[in-house]
Amino acid sequence: LPACFVECDRIQLYQYDGSRQRADAGMSVQDMQVQLQGITVYAAAKGQLPGVVFPAVCGGATGRINLYTIDAHQRGAALARGFAVLPAGDGFE
Repeated sequence: LPACFVECDRIQLYQYDGSRQRADAGMSVQDMQVQLQGITVYAAAKGQLPGVVFPAVCGGATGRINLYTIDAHQRGAALARGFAVLPAGDGFE
């Protein structure tokens, strides 16, 4: 239970990195994290949005995301900046 106390008070949120198939690599995790200025970020990673399939087509979206772990009480501030909460159980290990 004590471990859950810390874990449950944190959430994972994400934003698409803007990458395109056979095109640019999208925004880096570090560059996007600047948008979270004033919010404590405990972890940051690049990943793929789980459970979503993107067709293979030149210039099409890749589904790559930048993922951040923050305190749950800062959710509103992150959402206002265009981030979305990753559904529970879809986190990256």
